[in-house]
Amino acid sequence: MNLQFDKIVHFLEYALLAFLAYRSCTHLGAKITRHNPLLLSGYFVGGFAILDEIYQLTVPGRDSGMGDLLMDLAGAALVLILLWYREKARN
Repeated sequence: MNLQFDKIVHFLEYALLAFLAYRSCTHLGAKITRHNPLLLSGYFVGGFAILDEIYQLTVPGRDSGMGDLLMDLAGAALVLILLWYREKARN
């Protein structure tokens, strides 16, 4: 797989995961109202990205790298920042 394409895929996968995590957190109901869904989504996706890269170290034929982790986090961060701006504009 092309190295550039691999990084783009990591970015897009985690951008989508961050959006879906945010949507899930906003639909949890009254239990979530005192916690920020953006922060919860960020913690979840960041933790998942770290665990995913650690897991890939144990899988034969797969590799793990800091570049992959950084692209995962960058994709998630971009989406969560855009959602934060959208929430701020609504209020």
